[in-house]
Amino acid sequence: MYKRKIIRVHGSITSPFGPEEFETYPDWGAIPVRRFLYFPILGAILLTGYLGGAVASNVRAGSGWFETIFPALFAALVWGGIWLRDRRLRSLLAFRG
Repeated sequence: MYKRKIIRVHGSITSPFGPEEFETYPDWGAIPVRRFLYFPILGAILLTGYLGGAVASNVRAGSGWFETIFPALFAALVWGGIWLRDRRLRSLLAFRG
């Protein structure tokens, strides 16, 4: 329990947001994941927006390159999986070559 509190304090110090926003920020990640199970495209849109906020806050905080680029890579992986699975999305985002 003590170790978790130390990590939380360290995260709120390095974050560009105040401690009051830091308490509720991780809870918002569950909403897109729940929507992703039943409505994949809506869930991917919400998850992309959430991960875009993670990229923006990492850029603002001056984090390293891995912490900054990883959410964008994860969003691309999610969209790639949906693109492979959903025929309608493939026809909408077709690669012409």
